[in-house]
Amino acid sequence: MTNQTINARNLVTEYLRNIELPSDFDLPFLGTENLKFLANYYIQKEANTASKADSFQSETNPSEANENPLLQEEDEELYRTIDTIIASIDHAEPKPLLATIRSDRWFNNGDEVVCFIQDDGDEALLKKNVFVTGKVAADWKQHEGYVSILANEKVHTGDNQDGHGLSFTTRDPRIMKVREYNYLKNHPDYLKMWITNHSALLQFNPEPMLQAFAEQ
Repeated sequence: MTNQTINARNLVTEYLRNIELPSDFDLPFLGTENLKFLANYYIQKEANTASKADSFQSETNPSEANENPLLQEEDEELYRTIDTIIASIDHAEPKPLLATIRSDRWFNNGDEVVCFIQDDGDEALLKKNVFVTGKVAADWKQHEGYVSILANEKVHTGDNQDGHGLSFTTRDPRIMKVREYNYLKNHPDYLKMWITNHSALLQFNPEPMLQAFAEQ
């Protein structure tokens, strides 16, 4: 069981890198959609290894069954990895997709969202370290890795939508669809892992957001 846990952790951290997994982590804890992305990562890696093996054979003697033993071993290990991940999907449940995996088109016009307004020292902010609700608004940068929000209440004193306008990158964990927010609020163990997996965000501190979740 110990080796299985260590292997599972290694599989995930190779793909996601900056993520803090719980001490008792197992693969189903990731949830079905995240596991599918994990499986696709290793499927692509196996395809690349197979391509290298084909190149090795053609460069040696294509008329003979020459195989690089290291590539063959890597290929077999990847097959076992893929089988392990796919098997774990049957024991997992749907969970919010990790923010770094979101596509540029994750949010669509009119989506109802929940946003965390972090206190970053901006004096124009009227709301600090709290959640606000709103909807995705059409913007020329939408589907290019950015999303604009029209908040349901005034959140700053700036000119953007008369204080109601907010902007995030698509992969920012501080913006969530309502169903994602509700799941995270009710599953603090998953939240603690989910919130650590984010791209390099200037001044992002997950602690105030975790505290705000705890107060809901």
